[in-house]
Amino acid sequence: MPIKSSNFRVFVLLLSAISLIQCQDPEQGISVSGHVTNGARPVSNAKIDLDGLVQYEVATNEEGFFEISDVTPGRHDLNIQTTFTNNSFSKKTEAIEVSQSIQLNNLVLPEPVQLTDPLIEQSLTENKITLRWTKYTGEDYREYKIYQRPNPGLDETTGELIYVTTNPADTSFITKLPHSAEMYYRVFVLSETSLLAGSNLGKATTTGFVNDSVIELGVEKALFLNAGADVWLSFDALKGEIYKVAWFDSFLSENYNMAGY
Repeated sequence: MPIKSSNFRVFVLLLSAISLIQCQDPEQGISVSGHVTNGARPVSNAKIDLDGLVQYEVATNEEGFFEISDVTPGRHDLNIQTTFTNNSFSKKTEAIEVSQSIQLNNLVLPEPVQLTDPLIEQSLTENKITLRWTKYTGEDYREYKIYQRPNPGLDETTGELIYVTTNPADTSFITKLPHSAEMYYRVFVLSETSLLAGSNLGKATTTGFVNDSVIELGVEKALFLNAGADVWLSFDALKGEIYKVAWFDSFLSENYNMAGY
């Protein structure tokens, strides 16, 4: 009998040990690691996260490597984003299935397009702004979108959409600005499912029109005009003298004359 009792206690202890092993967290120790490049170049300090969660947020090191620890098994969205020195940026989201530690060595961020300095053609009544940018060369292209805003805090939520094209070779757009204006522009690249990249910021500044301008007798003077706005002119006149004032609109190509005391 004592032998059987001893065997029973051993059996119970073995069951307890097995229970402890089964209760251990099976997710502990699972990691997701990888290497991020932009073409042939490693991307340092890129923001990496899973499902947008802070507890799964890390950054790549100088060689472009990262590791996220203690990942739960299942499906996750791996999000990668980086901002370049000229304030252009690129993003990538990749769905991954996690059941054990995995290493992803082919994470390539899209190449953002580059916006050149806007070309400004100024006239008396309006200003034509020509925007040009480099062609996107990725295979996941769907469209370009151009947004504008009067200050540099420009993204898809804060800016005004002014142009959309689905042709990847369409890399220019002409818009207009009034006088005495400042506007920022950015070109975004989208795939079928997400935002891929944003260009650097472009900036256009137009000079102001002249109001209440003093004119000199016998001297022609060019003035900018805003549509629908009154422009006041003045000059010194002698009492009893008769003056003739003439103006010419280069767009209408007609002369108008006005006489007064």
